[in-house]
Amino acid sequence: MQYFKIIFNIWSVYDDIMFPDKTDVKILKVITENSRLSYRKIAKKIEVSTLTVLSRMKKMEESGVIKGYSALIDHKKLGLGMTVIIEVKTSKGFSPLREQLKKLENVYGVWGVTGHSDLMILAKFSDTDMLSKFTKKIFALPNIEGIETHLVLETLKEDIF
Repeated sequence: MQYFKIIFNIWSVYDDIMFPDKTDVKILKVITENSRLSYRKIAKKIEVSTLTVLSRMKKMEESGVIKGYSALIDHKKLGLGMTVIIEVKTSKGFSPLREQLKKLENVYGVWGVTGHSDLMILAKFSDTDMLSKFTKKIFALPNIEGIETHLVLETLKEDIF
């Protein structure tokens, strides 16, 4: 009896975590490639029933594994072909700046990180003038000690899953 109590207590810590099986992973890979596919087409691709896909996707949506569906944008075709990763060092951590940075134009990702920097920003620009104006905006924010920019020369992988 004690064994089951321990197992129950361990699993209760993971209530908000879903442990996907092979079918769930196959579904996630397919919708990562094309989230507009019908349940029937997804089922055909991974060789399961449509009902299986429907119930699994609904479960993953309800549990928050699937947070939403979005389009993959070709930023180069919008004139934003320069991808830059920016490291930001602050004097008071990243919490006070979190909301301000998320609202800046050209920002596509912001992460609080460990190491020499406090934040990493993923941003896209049309040219170095636009990047220069952006870095000046960052330096104008309070508590910024320094930034280091990294120009992405080649994107080897950009999908999340």
